[in-house]
Amino acid sequence: MIAGCGDDTGTDAEAEETSVEADDIAGTWTATSMLFTQTAAPNATEDPVVDGGAVLTLVLNATGTYAFTFVLAPENEAEAGAYTVSGSTITITPTCGTAESFGIERKERRHHDLDR
Repeated sequence: MIAGCGDDTGTDAEAEETSVEADDIAGTWTATSMLFTQTAAPNATEDPVVDGGAVLTLVLNATGTYAFTFVLAPENEAEAGAYTVSGSTITITPTCGTAESFGIERKERRHHDLDR
């Protein structure tokens, strides 16, 4: 999942979910967490970014191409391909692989003046 945060400096801010456009997500994204959860008991979780120091970077170009890198010594993985955005779904198609779709959301912050 890809998520972005805005500055929430207001004292009475409400978040509004909206659809995501390709222009909204073009850029370089660095993961702050990558949580894996085991589906069988005991449902253990692992986060290689937080716990292992992994670096995960996703570059989404405005042209509809992407580059993905995952670095966790001694492993380095890289992938490239194309992506599309439809509503709240991003679909990535690696140059050598099968397309995968992920839900994404954008939250806008609306600030209200409490001294009206």
